[in-house]
Amino acid sequence: MPETRLGDLFDGFAGPAERLVPNFMESGELRDKFSQTIAPRFGVNAQVIAIRLDRDGIWPATGAVY
Repeated sequence: MPETRLGDLFDGFAGPAERLVPNFMESGELRDKFSQTIAPRFGVNAQVIAIRLDRDGIWPATGAVY
């Protein structure tokens, strides 16, 4: 999956999320839900998305170990 496409999907999510849940980036639950929601678009599972969010620095998990 292209990093730019993943980043674009995150950007589309981040604006509304920040308005609804200040400091949403600290929510592991929202990060997991985002991963689950977009994984089918790339034909992968949510864990693959979570790993890419972390490795690409898009939405790093606090204390993530992959």
